[in-house]
Amino acid sequence: MIQAKVIQSWRRLLFRYGWIVLPFVLCTGLLDAWNGGRRPARPLGFQKTILSAENESITLTVWSAERILKFPFFDGSSAYVHYGESKLLIHDGSFGYAVGGILVSPDQTQVIVERNFEGGLTSGLLIDLRTRKAREWSLFSNNPVVTGWTRHRWHTRFETLDRGQLHEQLRSGVLEDTKTAVAELRVRGFQEMDWPNFARVFADAQLPLDCRRQVRWSLVHDRPTQVLPEIVTSTCGLVGGLSGQGPLLAASTLFPSRTEVHSLETIALVATVLDDQNPDAQLSAAWALGEIAPDAPAKVDFSWHHGGRSLFWAKHREYVPLFQAWWKDRQERK
Repeated sequence: MIQAKVIQSWRRLLFRYGWIVLPFVLCTGLLDAWNGGRRPARPLGFQKTILSAENESITLTVWSAERILKFPFFDGSSAYVHYGESKLLIHDGSFGYAVGGILVSPDQTQVIVERNFEGGLTSGLLIDLRTRKAREWSLFSNNPVVTGWTRHRWHTRFETLDRGQLHEQLRSGVLEDTKTAVAELRVRGFQEMDWPNFARVFADAQLPLDCRRQVRWSLVHDRPTQVLPEIVTSTCGLVGGLSGQGPLLAASTLFPSRTEVHSLETIALVATVLDDQNPDAQLSAAWALGEIAPDAPAKVDFSWHHGGRSLFWAKHREYVPLFQAWWKDRQERK
């Protein structure tokens, strides 16, 4: 009887005050999912193989786990480094954090996986290659002092291939291999010989269109730059100097400017795709030429793929004949 009264009393309290407690319980669950809820970690495709002092190759790979719940400033994915059977958290995806490079000690016994904040090195994970144990490291702790350590960049699974072999992977016809080869070349730094190879892949009608688009994107967005002098004329005449250094002449002053360039061979290879049998490839070529050819007749609005095939054909009728006529006229004027 007494037990029944106690239960009844608790029920009354629950119904009376439960609506107040329930939001706190729900918020606690949301915060727990916010901070700890992650999708399964996946490799990002970046790795670096280190040769230890014992001549043992140790491969570090970068993995990432996406948040299940995302909020402003709290939408970043956490990053991990894998080596052997170990998996360590580099950062939890908090605002401003990113994975940096790799520092290797002169004796090849220790490495530091850098952790960047707002683009600057702040801390990282110190890994002992002999014991495979790791601990936190801070730039300000000087433990150890990293003067004389060698900094390395993350590479891809093609890090052991030479440049010629990477060019062969571009022509593999496998999209993931093409993407990885482009990423590896980007890490190493593009050279002049890369661009004609990219253009040949784009012009190869036997390759899948997705692979061709991948190198086309790089031709446009990774294109080489050169510094040219540019004369900037100001109508302001004399401008007051800074810190009492006197007046500064602002008219007819030389300032360096950057312009994107590609060789005539590369542009000519891209232009051959204007006569491709695939309409998608033709319009892709027109867009690329509009970006990389200095005398292109127009800039192609590439938002056509958001409007369905009807808008695609409208863009195709507008731009492809225009670029075909421009290229034919250019060839005749030679």
